Amino acid sequence: MPKQQEQTLSLLKRVFRRMTDYESSVEFNNNVDYIKKYVTDQDFINKYLGGSKDIVDKTGVLMKNEYVAVVPLNDDNSYMVVIDYLPYVAKSDLYQEDKLTTMSKTYTVNAIGDKITKVEVNDAIPTN
Repeated sequence: MPKQQEQTLSLLKRVFRRMTDYESSVEFNNNVDYIKKYVTDQDFINKYLGGSKDIVDKTGVLMKNEYVAVVPLNDDNSYMVVIDYLPYVAKSDLYQEDKLTTMSKTYTVNAIGDKITKVEVNDAIPTN
C-alpha cells in the first residue's frame, strides 16, 4: 500500500473516531475544531458540525466510539468509513453498556493526504 494511502487511512480513522467519542460538550467542541482542520467539504461541516457547538448541552447526549473501519473503494481517493458508536447520557450508563443500543453509520468519503474533500453520510442504524 502506498505511503500516502496509509496516511489517509490513518487520518480517516482519527477524524471519524473523534466525531463519535466525547464525554463532555468541551471535548465535543474540541473534536469539531480538530475535524474542521482536515475536512474541506463545507456542506458536510455546515450540515453536521457547523451548528452543533452547543448540541451536547442542548441534548445531553454523549458518545463512546466502539469501532472505526476504513475500506478503500475502487475509485482513487474514495473510501467507505464504518463506525459503531454508543450514545449515552450519563457516564454511569456505561456500567450497563449491554442495555444500550450501539449505532452504526457509514460514510462515503473522498480524501487524499491530509484533506477530506467530500463526505456523504448514510443513515445510522441500531446494531443490537
